[in-house]
Amino acid sequence: MKPETGPMKFGGDWRGVFIRGDNALAYAKTLEPLLTVLSEDPAFNRIVISELRGLLELLASADERRPVSNLDHLRPFVACLPCTSCYKGHYEDPSHYFICTCLCHEEDQYGRPMVP
Repeated sequence: MKPETGPMKFGGDWRGVFIRGDNALAYAKTLEPLLTVLSEDPAFNRIVISELRGLLELLASADERRPVSNLDHLRPFVACLPCTSCYKGHYEDPSHYFICTCLCHEEDQYGRPMVP
């Protein structure tokens, strides 16, 4: 299971937008020539161009070949979903370690959920 491009919310935080890498690179390729043309027009607002360049850089940072210094590395998407199969006795059923992604658990040194 992978997240799709669209609105996303983590816990009680504000809603944000997740853009899959392939979508981000396509948007960047579309935006770059437009910015080139707009930046040559002296009548176009320089602040808007600056903001659009920032967006272009953000979208282009999805390119795995480019180094980034501020990458937020998260757990796999499925581990961010609420647990729908949680029950006591996690350690009696080893297969449950890979099913239970509930955020209400602490994890042990092996990344397995610990029952509170």
